[in-house]
Amino acid sequence: MDTKFHKDLMTLAGHTYNNGNFRLPNNWQELTSFSANNGFQAIVYKNGNNIAISYRGTDTPKDFILSEILMMLYSNLITINSPEEHF
Repeated sequence: MDTKFHKDLMTLAGHTYNNGNFRLPNNWQELTSFSANNGFQAIVYKNGNNIAISYRGTDTPKDFILSEILMMLYSNLITINSPEEHF
């Protein structure tokens, strides 16, 4: 497993999520990007024969509320179905 490649991918994600404020890893270049008014962003990066597409999701209050509801439901599901209850 190439840990440098994986670290590069993490840095590219940080670059996308922070609107380009992260420095790109060595040998990577930004080919093109797309931004929408709701916070969605996609950037295509290239390093030699490697292409990476990084996405940033939307940023609306509805997204925040929905993610909080899903996290509450998910955490309750984990609690109810935890393996410790069955042993």
